[in-house]
Amino acid sequence: MPPNKLRKNKNIPLSHPFDTNEMGAQKHVIIRPDEDELEKLSAFLDVKKITSAKGSFHLSRANGGNIVKVKGNVSAEITQECVVTLQELENTVGEDFEAYYTDYSQAVPFSAAKKSLFSKYGMSDIPVLDEEEDPEPMKNGVIDLGEVMLQFLSLGVDPYPHAANADEYLKEHGIQSADSVQEERSRKVDKGRKNPFEALRALKKDVDNEK
Repeated sequence: MPPNKLRKNKNIPLSHPFDTNEMGAQKHVIIRPDEDELEKLSAFLDVKKITSAKGSFHLSRANGGNIVKVKGNVSAEITQECVVTLQELENTVGEDFEAYYTDYSQAVPFSAAKKSLFSKYGMSDIPVLDEEEDPEPMKNGVIDLGEVMLQFLSLGVDPYPHAANADEYLKEHGIQSADSVQEERSRKVDKGRKNPFEALRALKKDVDNEK
């Protein structure tokens, strides 16, 4: 399947499918979301604005080619609101990451290995495997690098950003401790905040139900 024939997943705010069948031994991919994608991304991550974002991905084959290793970095220039003063804060977030993927329909050895673990340890005693030993699934060799970027950007966003003058601001208004204010604001933020991972899982579930 040629890369330009891949269909984007319109149910997530950032979708960049990549066909690993076309990459050979390794491939380097750069993603720079456009203005429309940045707007959708900022809404999904619950920040006021994302000025720019970039994802750098190095894909290579491991375990005889059955596993695709994705190593890279994601970063973004974001604007958030201080949970104490409500003033806007500009920040740069970034995450280095390493992830592994395989097409389980084509990787019989992994199924056999898991059956062996079930037999050896039983259902409740299977040891936690490293990502390389228990890779994420991909279908027909396709990895949505936009989704990968979305997941790791979510990890880099501070859910409770504070301005440098937050404590001073509170004292000026007769409040000696920021703890009670932060707890109250955090409670309100949590109540209305969308969890990016839960939202992403819900979107993927909707897509699966449509198939």
